[in-house]
Amino acid sequence: MKEKWRQAGRDVSREIGMLYDDYHAFVLCPQVMTSWTTAGLNHIIMHILPNFNNVAELLFDICSKEECDIDGRVAALIWCVWQNRNAKVWSNIQLSSEQVGNQAFQLWKNWFDAQQIRNKQT
Repeated sequence: MKEKWRQAGRDVSREIGMLYDDYHAFVLCPQVMTSWTTAGLNHIIMHILPNFNNVAELLFDICSKEECDIDGRVAALIWCVWQNRNAKVWSNIQLSSEQVGNQAFQLWKNWFDAQQIRNKQT
């Protein structure tokens, strides 16, 4: 995988002079911040970001304090960010930050709509 990152023009241990870790990859990266905003979730993380220094603690806090709909939207965004980064590394295909945010919202909406239909049938 390290070789794939080099081929994509990146160094695994650093990105833009910052330590590259999951917190940066899923939250602090400027492109990902745009995805959070486009997905309509920026207001969820902006006020709590200073309280955390890793993504696991941040996500646990969101899941324990926010409504289920918000949890689902955050999970969809994390999944879409992950998929977009993998597509860049393995296939050199990358969506814009806005596309990732819109994709995450649509993924959650499709899941939510399917749950509504399922609940009506039971």
